[in-house]
Amino acid sequence: LIVVPTAIYLGLWRGAHWLNYVEFTELGAAIVDVVRNARRHVRFKILSQELADRIASAKNLQELETLLQDACEDLGVLEIQILPELHLPGPEARQLAPPEQRAFRLDYPLLFVCEGRRSEMTLRVWASKPTLGSSSRTELIASRIAPAIEASLRQQKGAEALPARSAVE
Repeated sequence: LIVVPTAIYLGLWRGAHWLNYVEFTELGAAIVDVVRNARRHVRFKILSQELADRIASAKNLQELETLLQDACEDLGVLEIQILPELHLPGPEARQLAPPEQRAFRLDYPLLFVCEGRRSEMTLRVWASKPTLGSSSRTELIASRIAPAIEASLRQQKGAEALPARSAVE
């Protein structure tokens, strides 16, 4: 039952390569990529959600940053930072790396209102240079944990002391 569809697929795939149809080749590569990365994608969704759940229990910004740093290895990223509005050159381990090994940075805006003041910060996720599918993993991690970080910052007593930017800027 499975032999016939497999033979048809392999025949079409081989024919597409032979005829040099790039569209078919890319479609085949995308299908293989989805199958190969499905388990890993689900794993990162679970790990990100578990981190978001732990973030809710953070009592202060330092504890929040510790949670984020402890999760980096499991999530497969180099560093996760919460920044007021400053620019850092990147993780120390990659600052002098050759261009093909430099880190990839994803900045995710954090917005929250505490005691009537709108505050804005940046969640910065550093990862190894993206390969096929890895940048979407970084985005998935940021989109899962950012709402939990915003809620945690709103609940912390020190939230009103965090750097704020006016809505006009």
